[in-house]
Amino acid sequence: MGRPKQDISVRLKRHYYDVLNPERFFGEKWPEIRKEARGIVEVENHIYPILKYTLIAVYVGTYANAIKSFKKYNKNGKICYLDATAGAGIYIGKDQKGKEWPVFGTGVIGLIMPAYGLKKLGTVKKKAPQHFDAAIFYEIDNKKRLFLQRLHKRIEDNVHIPSERKYYSDINTIDLDELGKFGCAHWLVVIDPFGAEIKWSTMQKILSLNADIIFNYMCAALRRQLPHQCKDGGAFDDFFGNSNWRSLCNYSEGVGEKLFELYKNNIEGRGYTVYHASVFGSSFDWHYHLMLILRKKYRGDHPWTRPFKEYRKYIEELDEEALYNLFTGPGLTKFM
Repeated sequence: MGRPKQDISVRLKRHYYDVLNPERFFGEKWPEIRKEARGIVEVENHIYPILKYTLIAVYVGTYANAIKSFKKYNKNGKICYLDATAGAGIYIGKDQKGKEWPVFGTGVIGLIMPAYGLKKLGTVKKKAPQHFDAAIFYEIDNKKRLFLQRLHKRIEDNVHIPSERKYYSDINTIDLDELGKFGCAHWLVVIDPFGAEIKWSTMQKILSLNADIIFNYMCAALRRQLPHQCKDGGAFDDFFGNSNWRSLCNYSEGVGEKLFELYKNNIEGRGYTVYHASVFGSSFDWHYHLMLILRKKYRGDHPWTRPFKEYRKYIEELDEEALYNLFTGPGLTKFM
C-alpha cells in the first residue's frame, strides 16, 4: 500500500529544497554562480522542469544504490553514469510572479543524488548510500560544457562526488571502444534532448550497452516540427531510424502521441521494457514523456522503479498553478 498523497507532496518539496535547489546548496556563493550563468543557462517562463528533474532524481538515487547491491550485475566492473545531453547542470525557470526557481539538471543529479542526496533525505538507513564509480558527460555547446566542469569543481568543494569524470562534445559521435576503457559493468544513461537531436544510430549504440536509460521524449516539440519535417524529413529519418513516421504527415488529431508510440515501439521491439510519466503544460504548448527504458533480464518487477511510479501517479495531472502551490503552499492534496 502506497504512502498518502500528503506525504508525496512533502517528499517532492524536500527533494527540491533540500537537494536540487542550487541557491540553497551554494548559499552565499550562489549570486556569483548566477552571474556567471548569464548567457549560458536559459531562463524560461515556467517551472514544469522541476517535476522532470525531481522524477529523474528520485529514480537515479534509488537506482544507483539498488544496482550496486546486486552483485551479479556489478561484480566484474564499475557502475557508471552517462549523461548524453548534460547541458550546463542548472535550469532556471520563472513562475507567474517573475520569481526565479533554479534547479540542478541531469549534469549534476547523477553526481549528488545517489550519495549526498539520499543521505540528506534520510531515505537510506541500513547502509551508507553509494555514488556512481564514474560519470561521463556529453554536451555539444562548448560554453555549457565548460560551465558544467566548473560547477562540478564547486560542488566537489562541498560534498563527495565521483572523482572519475570525463567530458565529451556531441553524443552522436559516441565511441563504444572509448567507453569500454572505463571498465563499467553497468550504465545508467540519461537523455534529455530538446527534440530530435539524438540519432537512432546513436540510440542503437546506447541500447547495445549493458544499460538502463532515462529518456525525456519532448512530445510537443516533435509534434510542432512535424509539418516542416514532412517537407524535408532528414532529421526525423535520423531520429526514428526509418521513414515510418511519414505515414502521420496527413494526421492532425493526436499526432504527437502517435509519433511517441512509434518511437516507444521501436525501443520495446529491441527487448526493453518502457515505463513513462507524462507531464503537460496547461497554459502553453509544452508536453513530455519521461521514459524509463529497462532491460528485461531482471526477474519480475524492476524494484527500483517503485518510487518513480509512486511519484508519477501524483504529478501527471498538475497544472502550473498547482505546481506552484505545491512548492509554496501546504501540500499537494489540496490542489488535486
